[in-house]
Amino acid sequence: MMKERLSWIPLSHRKNITLPKVVVEPDVGQPYGGYYLPGSNTLVAVQQDKENLSSTFAHEYRHHIQYELNLYQNMAVELKFNLSYENMIVDFFNRSPAEMDALLFEHKYAKSEINDWWLNHLLNQKAKNVKP
Repeated sequence: MMKERLSWIPLSHRKNITLPKVVVEPDVGQPYGGYYLPGSNTLVAVQQDKENLSSTFAHEYRHHIQYELNLYQNMAVELKFNLSYENMIVDFFNRSPAEMDALLFEHKYAKSEINDWWLNHLLNQKAKNVKP
């Protein structure tokens, strides 16, 4: 199962990395599209269309690589639920280098409408905050 789910990720990103177990949950209205618990060697994605499922696999696999290579000491960032959804996500990516790295990895290897929109939106937000 894992080989089919992650075999499209370039070998350079699979070499010397313990391959995780891949679990696909049925969509029952979860508030997430997927997750990786550091050290669990398991990544989980909620059943979606093929494009979004691939981008979720790429995103969560990048978190697995981050953990395996000890790239970020603390990958956890709390969501600020007092913000609108859009502002909460912008804040989340801006405060988390690990999440931004996973978003960029996902966009590069499994581009989708969703990750493309978020990257463009994040760049627009940064541009608005730059003072001439």
